[in-house]
Amino acid sequence: MTNDTFQVAGSGAAIYESHASLFMKPFVDALVETLMPASRTTVLDVACGTGFVARHLISTVPDIEVVGVDMNPQMIEGARQLAPKVTWKVANADQLPIEDSSVDAVVVQQGMQFFGDLDAVAAEFMRVTKSRAKVVATVWAGLDTCPYFAAQSSGLAAFIDSGAARDVRHAVSSDNAGNVGAALERAKFDNVESSLIEANVVLPAVGNFAVEQLSATPWQSLFQAASSSDRESFREHMATELSAYKTDAGWNVPFASHLVVAERS
Repeated sequence: MTNDTFQVAGSGAAIYESHASLFMKPFVDALVETLMPASRTTVLDVACGTGFVARHLISTVPDIEVVGVDMNPQMIEGARQLAPKVTWKVANADQLPIEDSSVDAVVVQQGMQFFGDLDAVAAEFMRVTKSRAKVVATVWAGLDTCPYFAAQSSGLAAFIDSGAARDVRHAVSSDNAGNVGAALERAKFDNVESSLIEANVVLPAVGNFAVEQLSATPWQSLFQAASSSDRESFREHMATELSAYKTDAGWNVPFASHLVVAERS
């Protein structure tokens, strides 16, 4: 699956906002802390979803201008309702509706692993950025560091759809950071570096949570088309696979992401 086909339907954007925000937050915080934008900076948030990074930026940095871009109209509409002061645009990452040399930074929170042509996207980032601009991106680390997604992948393969399971394995891969870094280097960005960030996230009743979270993914229709017994088996699978992380406060599940940083000379 590529970013071109990553669409959500129905209430997917609202569920993305309520559910994905839980396991995205530590990495959104790390991305913004790494960027450390100054006031009167223009930041482009690509594959912005409902605007986790954009909202963090405008709430913490004075006089910052943020433009959020996502190819999913429902995500952009949800983002616009949550933060009307941000400029929101529907567009693909390899065809950005942004002027040449106009932004001080590009951020991508868990989006680069879905782009079909990383070289085309990196070239667009080079086109729209000013001299000394930064690109900061997060991509999930491998399944061995993200047990939630490992359980999701194996559950999809066993009960829902093998193609969806393959998509998860592609999105949560230790290869992603190297692929992103290499594309940025080919686009002539400098000082490309990658680091690993790990965080534990407390999730509510994880079987139910996982079922609901699928509604914020392109696999929603596949899940709904499955039999009720297969959907229940998936829910039970998630709860069983993650049972080691159950605490009195919820399921304390580890997640890990690579943080990729590059600079333009």
